Amino acid sequence: MVTADALTALTGKRQFIFTRSSFLGTGAVAAHWTGDTASTWDDMRASLPMVFQAGLAGIPFVGADICGFMKYASEELCSRWAALGAWYPYSRNHHADGYQEFWRWPKVAATARTAYAWRYRALPHMYTAFADARERGCPIARPLLFGWPADANLTNRYEQFTIGDGLLVSPVLKGGRAGTDAYFPAGVWYGLVDGGTVDASAGGAWATLASAMTDPAPVHLAGGAIVPLGAGGMTTAAARAAPLTVVAALPRPASPVWARCGAAPPAPRPGSLAATGSMFLDDGESVEDGPPGAGHRVSFALSVDDDAAAGAFNGSFLLSWPKASASGGCANVSWPMLDEVRVLGVAPVRAASVRAAAVDRSTGAKTKLTPKYVSFDDKAGALTVGGLKHALRCGVDVAITFSGAGTGAGRVRGAPTVSPLPFDPACDCDDVSPTPDYTCPQQAAYGKCADGFM
Repeated sequence: MVTADALTALTGKRQFIFTRSSFLGTGAVAAHWTGDTASTWDDMRASLPMVFQAGLAGIPFVGADICGFMKYASEELCSRWAALGAWYPYSRNHHADGYQEFWRWPKVAATARTAYAWRYRALPHMYTAFADARERGCPIARPLLFGWPADANLTNRYEQFTIGDGLLVSPVLKGGRAGTDAYFPAGVWYGLVDGGTVDASAGGAWATLASAMTDPAPVHLAGGAIVPLGAGGMTTAAARAAPLTVVAALPRPASPVWARCGAAPPAPRPGSLAATGSMFLDDGESVEDGPPGAGHRVSFALSVDDDAAAGAFNGSFLLSWPKASASGGCANVSWPMLDEVRVLGVAPVRAASVRAAAVDRSTGAKTKLTPKYVSFDDKAGALTVGGLKHALRCGVDVAITFSGAGTGAGRVRGAPTVSPLPFDPACDCDDVSPTPDYTCPQQAAYGKCADGFM
């Protein structure tokens, strides 16, 4: 606390401190890392409950040393850890005994490039999760039980997690695997990386997710959620200035609701599907007293309503700013350009029906927006309205409407599949050789692969 106060007084800006030794309350002033983990599969797996525990105890800015701090990681272990660690709230590769930077292995370098490209694309959503943690106390990386507390299958499950509201990460946590068996709580889930869909509307379902050694971790978006994604960049400054894509995922009819951070999900209405989300953005350095300013958050809402009599559906997407009040309305910061809106899980949309407009909240004046392209992917059930190139501006909402024949629920083509994942049975200790001199069976003969072997 003394260091934080001194840095703030010296710079007039937010400080950055991270610490291993932590106590209840540390999260208000510092980030935390989980200590001296070993370069083993066991320790990589153990990092997740450690991250969850810190987040639930009020220290949300937390992560483990990627690829491990002690001993030596294999190429496969470091590759899988890079894919996982790209989604730690606090993400860093750190090692004591040697050199295991990502670039030292070709496959690890390939994994890191794609995994961290996704992290930087997801920074608008992750920054919003940071604001939720500060304002409402929610962890950034959350065990699935946090969002689906009634699902008994999640009681002791730590192998998957969500980043903020609705973004599910399913990393590969064992050696010798070509993917992972993942559990999906009740609802429908849309793959952001591979484009596949998992329909668990009837209840929680298992699915086998293929993931090669150089692939990023599978990531899915929950039906009912809307997230902002950027175009990425080599720095956080470039990422936050990059054009914005807003991805809205429709639930299925009668899908169960899931718990969000401090906000109620849309109330279900017969013949209607809805999704919601938000994006927080400020200047990234000003010091605030109290919770983040409400004026720095823009809201997203999607609704698709069926007109049974006409045999058609009508959809609308709205990006809206806070209403003006005695304490002021929205804040003018350097918001990025809105370039694309994608709607997942909708029935075929007539391209000619799509209309987009910017609406001034103070005057009600509408300005037509002309997208460069409008497309519908029937296989994925995805409507894309792109090339909007609209500079987001405080107090100017964005409305998009569309329509189509039949019911708006569309078709969810994906289905849960569970199949055996190939792996070397001699390596059922879940470890692989840390050097070319030792094979997995030799480690197994030594004893407990992960902890005793060096």
